[in-house]
Amino acid sequence: MKRVLFSFIIILLVLQFVSAVQVDLVKPSYERYEILTAKFSGNFIDNIKEENVFFYRTHVRTPMQFTLQKINGDFYITAMIEDKPSGNYSISIENVRYAKGIEVSDDPIAKTFEILDSQAEFTLDKSVVTTNKSFSIILQNLNEESLTIYLNKDTTEATTTTTQEREISITEALFGMDENETINETTTTEETITYDKEIVLKSGEIKTIQIEPLAVSEPTWAKLKLSSNRTEYEIQIYVFAGDENEIIPDDKPIILDNSNKSEDIVKNVSNLTEAESITKTCSQLQGNFCNETQICVDDKTKLAKDGKCCLSECAIKQESTSNLKVYGWAILFIIVFFLVWFFKTKYSKTGTRSVSLLGFLRKK
Repeated sequence: MKRVLFSFIIILLVLQFVSAVQVDLVKPSYERYEILTAKFSGNFIDNIKEENVFFYRTHVRTPMQFTLQKINGDFYITAMIEDKPSGNYSISIENVRYAKGIEVSDDPIAKTFEILDSQAEFTLDKSVVTTNKSFSIILQNLNEESLTIYLNKDTTEATTTTTQEREISITEALFGMDENETINETTTTEETITYDKEIVLKSGEIKTIQIEPLAVSEPTWAKLKLSSNRTEYEIQIYVFAGDENEIIPDDKPIILDNSNKSEDIVKNVSNLTEAESITKTCSQLQGNFCNETQICVDDKTKLAKDGKCCLSECAIKQESTSNLKVYGWAILFIIVFFLVWFFKTKYSKTGTRSVSLLGFLRKK
C-alpha cells in the first residue's frame, strides 16, 4: 500500500513539471520571405484565436502576417517571414487556458526562432493544406536569375569499390610483402537525383501548379516537398476521406496530377489582376510605396493588401509648366497690388496730389 501511495505521489510531482503544450517548428532558422510553420499540440481548454497569437523580436512586439488552422485538435500557424531585420524572434500564444498536469494554466506558450540575414530563393503561398480535392500552390522566384524548383526531390548515393593488382618492385620481390599490399582499391561515389517534376521560373516569375491528391477512405496526412539549391519547403497536407478506397500511407507523398489534366499557369508580377494583387502585400509583389512628394513611374500601380503599391520606381513629382505659369502670374499680381497700395497710402497721408504709378515710374 505504501509503495502504491509513494508511486502516486511521484506521478503527481512529475505531472507538475510536464510541459502540457508541445510546440514544433519545421526548423529553427529562416531566411527572409520563407514560410514559418508552427504546430501547437496540447490539451487546450480554450481555442487559440488570432488575437492570441503574437510575434516578438527579442522582447519587442513586431507585426507579422499569419494564418491559423485547427486540425484534429492541433493548431497550425503559418507566417510569412517578410523583409524583417535579422535577429532572434519568438512566436507566443497568450491568454489561452490549457491543462498543465493536474492544473489549468494560461501562461504564455513561446517558441524562439532566428531570421537570417539572407533571402530565400523562392517563396510560396501555403505550407499546411486541408482538402479532399485538387488545390493549387503559388510559387514565386525571388532570385535575379532563373531558378529550377523540384517536386519531391530525392538524392541517393551509391558507392562502388574497384580493386586492381599493382606491379611489385624488385625490393618487394626479394624481401617479401603482405599479399594485401599488392592490391589497390579505388572507391567512387555516384550521386543519383530523382524527382517527380521540374519547375523552371524566370526571375520574379509567379507560377501556379495544380496538385491532385489521391482519394482516401479515411483522413490521412501526406507530405509534399518543394526544393531548389538552397531553399526547401515541406507542405503538410491533411486529406479528407474520398469516395474511392485507395489509402495513402503516411510516408507516401501527394503526387502531381497528369499533365493532360492540369497545366502550369504562368504569370508575371506586372500582369496580376486586381483580385489577385489584393491578396498579397506590396513586398510580395516586389513593389514600393511612394510618399506624397513622389509619383509611380509609368503609373504601374496595384492595390496590394497593405496599400497602393508601385511596381516600377518612385520619382519626385515635378510641377507642370501650366502650374508654374499660374504661380508666376499670381506673384506678379501680388507685387503690383502691393506697389499700388504702398504709393496710394504714402501720398494720401502727406496730403499731396495723387500720382499714378506709371507716372512715378517714368520720372524714375
